[in-house]
Amino acid sequence: MPKLSQIPNVSVYLDFDGTRKVSDMLAGGYQSVANAAARTALGAQFRAAGMLVNERDTGTVYQLADAANGTWARWNLYPQFQPTGYQRAGWPVSFVDSARRLLFGIRRDGTGYLAGKQIATKSDLPTATSPLATYSRAGWPVAITDSARRLLFGVRRDGQAYAGGKRLARAEELPANVTNLTGYARSGWPVALTDSARRLLLGVRRDGTVWAGKKRLAFVDEIGSGATTPPATYIPPLLAPVSLTACALGDSLTAGTGGTAWATQLAALIGGGFSASIYGYGGRKSHHIGGRVGTTLTFVTASGGAITGNGGVTTITAVSNDLLWYPSNGVQTEKGVIVGFGASIHGTLTGTTTSGVTAYTFTSDAGTTAIKCGPETLFIPDNRAAITGNELWCAPGRNNYDDPATVKANQDDMIAFYRPMVKRIMLFAVINGNYSGEYAGGANWEIVRDLNYDRRQKYPNHFVVDSQGRDLRERLVASYDPTLSLDVHAHENDYPPHSLRSTSANVTTLSADVNDSATVLTVTDGARIHDNALLIIGTEKMALVGRSGNQLTVTRGYAGTTPAAHVAGDAIATDDKVHLNTAGYGVWAQIGLEFRQATIV
Repeated sequence: MPKLSQIPNVSVYLDFDGTRKVSDMLAGGYQSVANAAARTALGAQFRAAGMLVNERDTGTVYQLADAANGTWARWNLYPQFQPTGYQRAGWPVSFVDSARRLLFGIRRDGTGYLAGKQIATKSDLPTATSPLATYSRAGWPVAITDSARRLLFGVRRDGQAYAGGKRLARAEELPANVTNLTGYARSGWPVALTDSARRLLLGVRRDGTVWAGKKRLAFVDEIGSGATTPPATYIPPLLAPVSLTACALGDSLTAGTGGTAWATQLAALIGGGFSASIYGYGGRKSHHIGGRVGTTLTFVTASGGAITGNGGVTTITAVSNDLLWYPSNGVQTEKGVIVGFGASIHGTLTGTTTSGVTAYTFTSDAGTTAIKCGPETLFIPDNRAAITGNELWCAPGRNNYDDPATVKANQDDMIAFYRPMVKRIMLFAVINGNYSGEYAGGANWEIVRDLNYDRRQKYPNHFVVDSQGRDLRERLVASYDPTLSLDVHAHENDYPPHSLRSTSANVTTLSADVNDSATVLTVTDGARIHDNALLIIGTEKMALVGRSGNQLTVTRGYAGTTPAAHVAGDAIATDDKVHLNTAGYGVWAQIGLEFRQATIV
């Protein structure tokens, strides 16, 4: 931090009482020889780290002081300031406003946060006092303004803190003499720092005044006029690191088809032992996913009105939510299973799909007893209780976005069911793909955009956006490579770029040899190559620019690859129309991290 004399426009700043100018302080007062000597006498930990040193009747003022060179900063919080414990959310110490927005807090891992932004070292904080208000300009959910509504201190939606026009990047660590950061045993002290003998070092009384030892603090000069010896360590046992978990719920995009799953990457970005359990059900629609975890209720009807016990198999004649339906191509046969309770008997519900029709059976666990049940008996999957992590990351809806009412209802059920159980919910936008109807202006593009807009409006605290207000779909679109023609096409048509999408192997094969300069390929089945596709043969990439039956017109050596000769029978891969690669899922993880850092639960 700069010295007082180095702060721009320092002469116009007011002191904490709103009357005394810093120019007066420079001329004398705080800079007097006696006061300078008193500050110099402070322990090194106090001089290096700064402390809470001031208060006024209308609120609490934090003032950071460096006695070695006279540097300073001050932060005033109006009466809405209230200390509290965010114990449920892992914040043993926090200061919030009346809306429970975090102003300052310490997590269990010992890191400090200033309104959503992790802090490490000190920086300038505003010097004028003002009410805590919602700033008139959009994008500032927390702000301190003066009477003219000029921003003194604010936190943007991206989690960045600003004082005046200056971005706050760092703030000082807590003093090194704290061993017990907790509510003081004596009544009337909601926040206190004590030594190992529980003697008060620094505390805030219920009347808002700040005390060091037995002395009330009013001026910077009063710091440490009693004891100055730091007795113990910085992090108390209460703040020992803990391992946190999240559950990611969605379809194949959440499963990570085509790359490293975004939830895995997001957990790694969070760090500190954070882990993510992935519940990604490929090909499933939102109500199938909800049925898998029990937020969308599923009722089954057993043949004969009873479920056989002790390992017996019961035919299920009706299922209200076809949760084990498999997206068959008409000839494919797949089997899905899910364990849970049917009519109080635990067992396995099995669905076998043939030609698009799913037949269900229920196999009871060994040792269970048969039970009679009426039609439409509730089936409760075990996963309903399994999702009990600290956070829920929710991303269903891609496979049935064309039924937005159902997607909304299923997402609403998920959020309503799990909100009391988890500490944070993040809801991600539905993305569009490389389909003509999902290009900008297309009917399905409109549906996707309207669906995401509705979710943004209904769940402003859960719907994930970045600092520029872009949701996941918009962030992916903006992450294109302007040097790649297919990416430019994707950007112009408002769908995620080819460079961030995964590869579908062995789509078709060459039916004739080609040299390294031919621009027309003859393939076995041209119908399996989608429009605007990226073709991959060996190590060479090609951009599809036209087609006529099984003849494809391409641009050779795309994306910096080297054109080469290929022979009949060589396999042709294409980029996936929807699924992302590891880099694409990395963009997903990054926007999740940014939103997570910008919001406090």
